[in-house]
Amino acid sequence: MISIMEEPAISCTGELCQLYYEHGKEVIGDNFNLNFITIADAVKSGLTRFFIARLDDRTPIGYAYYNIYRDLMRADDIVADCQAIYVKPEYRGRTAIKLIKTAELCLKSTGIKRIYMRVPKIEQTIMLKKLGYSTTEFVVEKEL
Repeated sequence: MISIMEEPAISCTGELCQLYYEHGKEVIGDNFNLNFITIADAVKSGLTRFFIARLDDRTPIGYAYYNIYRDLMRADDIVADCQAIYVKPEYRGRTAIKLIKTAELCLKSTGIKRIYMRVPKIEQTIMLKKLGYSTTEFVVEKEL
């Protein structure tokens, strides 16, 4: 059985290091360099929310990490920006959907009005559209 719960960032970030590593290698490749200083600063400020998927033996198999802030263009809205979501490949599908839905319910219950999520692969938007997400803007990137 897989359980998904919000956990205090200060207590789970160290435990998630292996998942961060797997996520970075998958999405970015071998040249990823996770910015733990930025994550630590966000955790200290209290503006982060972590949702963890765990097996019965408490082994983490996935996470969703959100930064919380007031929207620049919609000043009345507090928003959650999903900085990272990852589920080990052998547990994807229903676990990823359950992770997203659990995070949405918890965030909504605390007054969050909008969720932003960046996806590295266009194929991932298909699942998100089924969950009610819409494409509002595109982020383009150029390496210099």
